[in-house]
Formats: sequence, C-alpha cells, structure tokens
Amino acid sequence: MSDIVVAIIRFPNDPTQNSTAHQMFLAEQAQSYLNLYSVSSILGKERRVYGENKDCYVTIVGQEYTANGFKMPSFIDCTKMYQVAISSDCNISALTQRNILPNLRQRVNAKILEMKSAGTHTTYSISESDFRRWNPRI
Repeated sequence: MSDIVVAIIRFPNDPTQNSTAHQMFLAEQAQSYLNLYSVSSILGKERRVYGENKDCYVTIVGQEYTANGFKMPSFIDCTKMYQVAISSDCNISALTQRNILPNLRQRVNAKILEMKSAGTHTTYSISESDFRRWNPRI
C-alpha cells in the first residue's frame, strides 16, 4: 500500500464542484473502500493553515517536504476523510503513487486519531462509479 496517490477527485464538500487531479494521503485501503485525506500546498492558504484551526492539520515544511517527495511545503487536513467505495476489480495501482517516510505517516495517522477522538472528523462518501468515471485508468 502506498501512502500518497494522485487521483482525480470532485470533493463533495467543494461548492465549485471542480474535478482535479489531487494528491491524497491513503490512510487505509480495504477490499471495499479507500480512506483518503487531501494533501495541499500551503502557498496561498497560510491564514487557514496557521490560523485558529492549525491543530487540525499536519504541516510538512522545511527539509521534511523535500525528503517526502513534495514540491513545496504542504499540509494534510486530518478532519476530512473521503471514503471511496471500490470493488475487487478496481486497479488502484494504475494511479500515480509514492510513499512517504514512516515518521510522517505515523504523525498523520496520530493526528487523524486525535481529530476522531475530539469529534472534529467528518467522513464524505464517494461512489465507486464516480471515482471510476473521474479515473478511467483504474
């Protein structure tokens, strides 16, 4: 299982309903679903990332972002999970993927658990048919 996948996603909570290729942290992959969290660059979102909800995000800055294959300082929103339904014939390996260092993966997973425990975690569902339509390679 890879840690980061690049998939075209139309986020259910995005009012613009744009479909765009996006880096996603793959928190869990099971036979019938993927649990994904958005990875975004910090640039232009500094007010949000370092504002009142800063404890909801894992920031990847300094040498850590280059060591983990990111092109710029980034963050992972650990409060919003996108659960994608998949079936056994869904070829996730057809998506661009890479791994991150174990300590970053642990930090993200710990923050996700913290957000779930705090009650500040929301799950958004994405159907397999939508995911397949957006990502025909799978």
